[in-house]
Amino acid sequence: LQLIFAFLTDPELDQRPATALLNQPFRVIRDQAGGALGSIGSIFRHLEAAGYIVEDQNLRFLVSRRQLFEKWVTAYVDRLRPKLAIHRYRSTGNRWWDTVTSLGAGNYWGGEIAAAHLTGYLKPERATVYSRETTQRWIIDADLRPDPQGDVEILRVFWKDWPRGPQQNLAHPLLVYADLMASEIDRNMEAAKRVYDRY
Repeated sequence: LQLIFAFLTDPELDQRPATALLNQPFRVIRDQAGGALGSIGSIFRHLEAAGYIVEDQNLRFLVSRRQLFEKWVTAYVDRLRPKLAIHRYRSTGNRWWDTVTSLGAGNYWGGEIAAAHLTGYLKPERATVYSRETTQRWIIDADLRPDPQGDVEILRVFWKDWPRGPQQNLAHPLLVYADLMASEIDRNMEAAKRVYDRY
């Protein structure tokens, strides 16, 4: 899932296929996408057998992307996302995220808040933050309280530095889409469609 995410979010994928991550040596792929070096070959074989990777003139190309995208979202929601949970909190007021000036380096808005920034459509009610660094300062500033059923979830960042959204403090739109789909809330499903159509 990490590797496919890296391929799908690679800005070079269509612009410069020869330099795309898909066409790099396995060690470079491992360094960029994470995961075990030994598993990359088997993942490539699986993607090729499923018809998602084709080769032409010594270059690999990712095809049937819409189908791969949908399969990735489903697998991410079911298998990877639950393993990323770090903490959950309850907020004490509405729109507290508007008062947070910075999440700090290595932290990114996901879910409803990112969708609101990307589309201007959604009024967030829940917050998702992907965190690579400490989150303590903004948690204190926002007066968040630990609550396993709370409206604020903090998930571990699983990607390297390069795949990020159109704004520095937002997760990649693919991840925002997946967060919205994971919620199974109608208004979020509509926002997910807008994120997909735009990005």
